[in-house]
Amino acid sequence: MGAKRHAEEVPAAAAPASPKKHAPLPSSVKTSADAKHDHSSYEVHYFGVRGKGELPRIILAYGGATWKNEVPKSWAEVKDSTPFGQLPLLVEKNDGKEVFCLAQSRTIARYLASKFDLIPKDPTDAILADSIFESIAEIDDAVSRAFYGIKDEEAKKTAIDVLFDEKLPSFLKFNERFLVKNGKTGFYFSNKISLPELFAFVVFEFLEELKDARFESLSKLAPTFKKLLNNVRENTRIAKYLTEVDRAPFKN
Repeated sequence: MGAKRHAEEVPAAAAPASPKKHAPLPSSVKTSADAKHDHSSYEVHYFGVRGKGELPRIILAYGGATWKNEVPKSWAEVKDSTPFGQLPLLVEKNDGKEVFCLAQSRTIARYLASKFDLIPKDPTDAILADSIFESIAEIDDAVSRAFYGIKDEEAKKTAIDVLFDEKLPSFLKFNERFLVKNGKTGFYFSNKISLPELFAFVVFEFLEELKDARFESLSKLAPTFKKLLNNVRENTRIAKYLTEVDRAPFKN
C-alpha cells in the first residue's frame, strides 16, 4: 500500500542517509526544559526509514534538541556492539563526549520525554499518561504485525481486517473518552503536548498514509482524537520537522 514501518531490527539493506544536524529553534520558542540541556546533543542510530526510530526523532524535534540521524553503513559489522543486537539506539553527548547510550525504542521515548517536559507533573496524571502510552503501543504492535509480521497473504488480510474492524474502533472509542474528559482540547492532559500525543501521531500518520477508506470513516467517529493529531501536526517545531526534505521515508 505504499507506506511501510519496520520492527526494531530490519535488514541491513536499508539505504544509508546523510546525517543532518538539527539545530535548536530560536530561544523565543524554547521550552522551559531546553535551558537545562544546552550542552547536550543526541544521535539516533537507526536505518534510513521512519520505523521505530521515528518516535525518538519527533521527541527531539519537539524538544528543540541538537541531534542527528546516524545510519549504519554495515549493520552486520556493528550489530554485536549494540546492547541487544537491535536498533534504534540513542547516544547522548555532553560537550561532544558520549555520556549515555540507550536501546529499545519505547524506553528511549520515555527517557527523552522526561528530559523535554513531556510527562505530566502530577504523579497521578503521569501514570495515567503511561497507561495511555501502553494502549497506543498495543495499536503500534498490531499495525506492525498486520502489515509486516505475517507472510501468508490470507492471514495477513485477516489481521488487517481485525485491525480496522475491531482494534482501531475500540482504541478510538476509549481514547476519545479520555480526550473529551479533558475538555475536547485535543490533549490528554492540561493544554499541552505530552508523550502519548506524539506516539499517537507517529502511529496514526502511518495509518493516514495508507489512504484506506475504513480509516477515514473511523476518524469521523473520534473528532477529538483527530484534533489531537492536528495539534501535533501544527506545533511549530514539529511542523518544521515534518517538512524537512531529508526526513526519513516510510520505506526505502
